[in-house]
Amino acid sequence: ECRLLRHPRVGLGLIVNDDNLIINVDPDCSAAGILRAGDEIVSLNGEWLQGPIVTALDPSRTSEVVIIHRKTASVHAPDRDGNGKSPLYPPVLLSEKAAGKRPADQAP
Repeated sequence: ECRLLRHPRVGLGLIVNDDNLIINVDPDCSAAGILRAGDEIVSLNGEWLQGPIVTALDPSRTSEVVIIHRKTASVHAPDRDGNGKSPLYPPVLLSEKAAGKRPADQAP
């Protein structure tokens, strides 16, 4: 879950296609560094999307809450045994990223 604040210049700061896939994230928006190109927005303000997000947005709101689906990377780096089964980019939960926390398996 990620809360998107409306920015006076960039709005929500996302470019999204008709399949609700994020194409670009403006570096000045509240989701910069959290959402990324390729994420699929599946829910808006607690409602599952049934079509393009642009038809469900309410421009009078100062923020929108989205839930996304992020595909994991298909590229793998060698693990300790060298067998290539460790993901190169482990998935990150948005709530952990937004709170500035590392996932448990990435603790220092």
